[in-house]
Amino acid sequence: MVTTTMQNPAAAAPQSLPAMVRQFLHAVRYALGLIWQTSPRYVLGLLVTTLLSAPGPAVQLYISKLIIDTVARAVTTGAPASATTLTVLILAQLIVLLFSNVMQQLNTMFGTLLGEAFLPGLTDRILAKSNELDLAFFENAEYYDALQRAS
Repeated sequence: MVTTTMQNPAAAAPQSLPAMVRQFLHAVRYALGLIWQTSPRYVLGLLVTTLLSAPGPAVQLYISKLIIDTVARAVTTGAPASATTLTVLILAQLIVLLFSNVMQQLNTMFGTLLGEAFLPGLTDRILAKSNELDLAFFENAEYYDALQRAS
């Protein structure tokens, strides 16, 4: 059996900023490793859909700017706006919007699937760690509360 003591975070000595950053980065690396172990395919799907959908809003704004510039030019010069140019710009806007929506839906799907695959493994790890502890830990109200919040 493994015996450790519960530490009160408020009673711990203050850490330096570099030590806190190292601790944070270590925790992030550990968490990302757990997520990657769950399903590399879902993580890659989430990453790819995020990267593909990222420029969408900027592209939509730029196309909107081009549409407004085309109409404004036609109004100020008195010449009719090119129907072909406006049609192409509006179709481009529609295509970007549809692509962004598809990427957003795929991103949500990958995130949901990853979450559903990750939770059972995490629960198993918590239960396995609980089995290694002495009975005294479960009699400690502080530890029991932490265990309940974790699972």
